[in-house]
Amino acid sequence: MMPASGLVTVGSRTNGIITEQAIKEGQFVKKGQKLYAISLENNSINGPTQQQIVDLLKKQKQIYIDQYNLRKDNAPIEKANIVSKLTNLYKQHEKVTDQINQDNVIIPKIQSSLLMIEKAKKMSLATNTEYQNQLYTYAQILGSHSQFLQSQTSIDGQILENASKLRLFDSTLQHDLYDIQQKINDTEQKIAQGEKDQTIIVTAPTSGTVTALRGYVGQQVTIDSALLSILPEGQKLDAELYVPSSAVGLLKKNDTVVLSYAAFPYQKFGLYKGVVSEITYTPVTSETVGKDNGDRLRTEYTNQQQNKEQTLYRVRIKPEQQYINGYNNQKYFLQPGMRVEADIAIDYRRLYQWMLNPFIKVKDTVKTRLIKPTP
Repeated sequence: MMPASGLVTVGSRTNGIITEQAIKEGQFVKKGQKLYAISLENNSINGPTQQQIVDLLKKQKQIYIDQYNLRKDNAPIEKANIVSKLTNLYKQHEKVTDQINQDNVIIPKIQSSLLMIEKAKKMSLATNTEYQNQLYTYAQILGSHSQFLQSQTSIDGQILENASKLRLFDSTLQHDLYDIQQKINDTEQKIAQGEKDQTIIVTAPTSGTVTALRGYVGQQVTIDSALLSILPEGQKLDAELYVPSSAVGLLKKNDTVVLSYAAFPYQKFGLYKGVVSEITYTPVTSETVGKDNGDRLRTEYTNQQQNKEQTLYRVRIKPEQQYINGYNNQKYFLQPGMRVEADIAIDYRRLYQWMLNPFIKVKDTVKTRLIKPTP
């Protein structure tokens, strides 16, 4: 039994080993559905080469993911630290500024006092020790004042730096996360490419029922190896018969034939009618017979050719119904590849013609023997 438009044969596109079988015989599949996974893996002394590369890429991807999460999770803490640091810097700046302002008030007074002691010394009203002490005090205050000025300048710089960080924090965070995400995406592409180079997925080219399953897990396949066939959805089955040359000339389209199915013995399930829909008058060969149904039909053809000398011709029969009547009104639908035989009436005679036929043959034989050939 074959579909009128033929089966869709699905094959491997490359050499490899079947690692996954996602379907089973008789299963209905939709167009694009996964059928098989075929490994293209090459092995080295350390194992599958491509798999090692993919594993390393996956580890690298995980490192980038950890970096991304760490950067994102730490961002609020970092921002809070900047704000806290700025707050402290502002307080320090305020204290240093207050001290500088106090120095600005005290320094002129000490400087004035130093000048007065210096004049008093010249007038012998103050000792040299008093002058030196006042000078030392003045120098200490100037040194301290200079340090406060340097601290103020340093704090101003830190305030500007941290204020800039705070202002740009959100945009910097987004930029950093974007860069890490790009690394993740690039690594994912490399992983996908590596897995693509490692495994190919065979999908259904059309919706229909899986039949003639040939590919199984662990099987080595080559380019164009047939894995399975698909009976397209909505297709009806025809009986594909191979008729000897002695009978094909007496056939014509729309002749009625009687079909019996090997899986359903006619003694229990009966016989079924069909109509001749197509007759091919070109002899079939072992290369063309059963092209869509695998090697089984081709083998049967070869056996028939060894047992008989007659040439075979293909004849298609449309069954009257697409199912077998079972017990309790149960229906068994015809399946692609189901073996079928047909009884075809190729000659019609009246009953008396069948009864007299042996005598006619004997008469013709005797007549032929008695009549001598013309010289």
